Amino acid sequence: MRGITSPIDSTKTQLEKEVAAEVKKQTEDFKQELEILKSDFLGQLSQLNNLFLDPQNQKEQILQQLSGLTPSPSLTQDYVHPEIQQKIQELTTQLEILKAGNTHLFFTANDYLKQGNALFFEGRYEDALACYEQVIQRQPSSFIAWLNHGWALRRLGRYPKALLSYQKAIAIQSDSYIAWFGCGNSLRKLQRYDEAIVSYDRALELQPEFHWAWCHKARCHALKNDHDLAIESLTRAIKLRGDQHRELAKTNSDFDLIRADERFKKILTG
Repeated sequence: MRGITSPIDSTKTQLEKEVAAEVKKQTEDFKQELEILKSDFLGQLSQLNNLFLDPQNQKEQILQQLSGLTPSPSLTQDYVHPEIQQKIQELTTQLEILKAGNTHLFFTANDYLKQGNALFFEGRYEDALACYEQVIQRQPSSFIAWLNHGWALRRLGRYPKALLSYQKAIAIQSDSYIAWFGCGNSLRKLQRYDEAIVSYDRALELQPEFHWAWCHKARCHALKNDHDLAIESLTRAIKLRGDQHRELAKTNSDFDLIRADERFKKILTG
């Protein structure tokens, strides 16, 4: 008959309610446990991020300071103020300590370039070379990396390899007078004077008042015992940067073959 609930049906309904309530309770408990686990995980992740980001931030600050103190190797002067030298040494030491204690520290190609320039400026040419090679591995078409690679090799006296690096730089950026100048310097050291003169001439086409190219071109002509062209080029260098090249010519052995020439003596006396 309709409207009459059997004891069995009543018991079944009650059991279903109890099961549903238990399932709901377990679900809520599970959600709470998930929230706790999620909170713990995010906390641990935040700690890991802080461990990672703090050294990264320190690295960025050190490299930024180094970048402000160090020019590109091609513009490095022979004299560096002792206070700047000391500051560079302190910063490169800090960076090395930071790298040693944080193996996960991430360096970009630009980071290695900045570090390499600082090490070059510090006179640590082997270490600078290693940094430039890291840049080249990451960015094989980096003009500045190949150029600086050449400068480091040149300072180490590895002229054939330096020449190859300058040629790589020129292949990437053929209108760089400083790359042609570096190429000329390597060729001069290799006693390939005619080729060196061609490179210096290319540099001077791009930068006619680059006094060092005139001076080194004069050295090549002097080494070839070509008095007229040596004196002509040296005169141009002295006209652009006076006493600097006059003093160099007085003592540099490359000019020995023309030293007795009266015209040479005259330009040395001003």
